[in-house]
Amino acid sequence: MARRMYAASLMVTFASVVIVEVWGIGIAEAAMLRVGRAHGRPEGTVSVPVRFARQQGENIVGLSGDITFDATVLANPRCEVARKLGIEWGARKGRGGSEMAREKTAVCSEPRPGVVRIGIFGLNLVPIPAGEVATVTFDVLPTAKPGRYPLTVSPGSAGPAGEEVGITTGKDGFVRVRELLP
Repeated sequence: MARRMYAASLMVTFASVVIVEVWGIGIAEAAMLRVGRAHGRPEGTVSVPVRFARQQGENIVGLSGDITFDATVLANPRCEVARKLGIEWGARKGRGGSEMAREKTAVCSEPRPGVVRIGIFGLNLVPIPAGEVATVTFDVLPTAKPGRYPLTVSPGSAGPAGEEVGITTGKDGFVRVRELLP
């Protein structure tokens, strides 16, 4: 029976970082990336989890993805790394070395309206654990109509030597906008 998990993805090469995409996941026969669900109202914000699932023994050190969203409903995407991958995680996991040597970070940009590109990586070769790896937050526009709006992702990942590691997309996520109460 598959356990559900969510994630994001990034490709790291020796001299460069190539951002691929982030999206839905579950633990299955291959590593997966998944975007979750969120509910909000016009003029509010919604925060959507990005989760990662991997097979036992896979060494995935970077994740990335493009998350597609409806730009007539959502705006101003921003991201942050999951707490378990930040400095605190690095300090707990550190088997010697500094906490910075183990931590990961999340970066994102909006290359065009309706697409947020996210990358999760660190200046280290520590594998990313399964589970929530980032959160993407959006503003819900005041003109947003009630409804369900899909979030889709195209994932990518990298191993310790910068090689591409196979990763698939789990179920797509969504944002449900509810009526603004008077």
